Amino acid sequence: MSGDVAGPGTGARVVGATMDRFGRVDTLIYGAGLLVSKPFIEYTDEDYESVVGVNARGFFEMSRGAIAAMLSRDGGGHVVNISTSMVDNDNDNDNDNDDDAPVAGASRP
Repeated sequence: MSGDVAGPGTGARVVGATMDRFGRVDTLIYGAGLLVSKPFIEYTDEDYESVVGVNARGFFEMSRGAIAAMLSRDGGGHVVNISTSMVDNDNDNDNDNDDDAPVAGASRP
């Protein structure tokens, strides 16, 4: 299945297709991420929207649908987020990676 993870409704479509084919969702592994390799002050509005769309909105879209499916049955499930370590090592002299912070924060126990 193809789609833009940042697009509204993509998560619901992916989960719906998964439920149709397999009847359940046990685990979501989310590893989509985008980095625009230039200093943050040089980001265009389009750069910012793309990065935040994939890194934050995409995680929201996919996990919301998957978690709802997991909670709809006994046994629950698991969400595994694969994120860059750059979110923990950000500094003002580097590319700004604060766009990963919402996902990293939501994924920590």
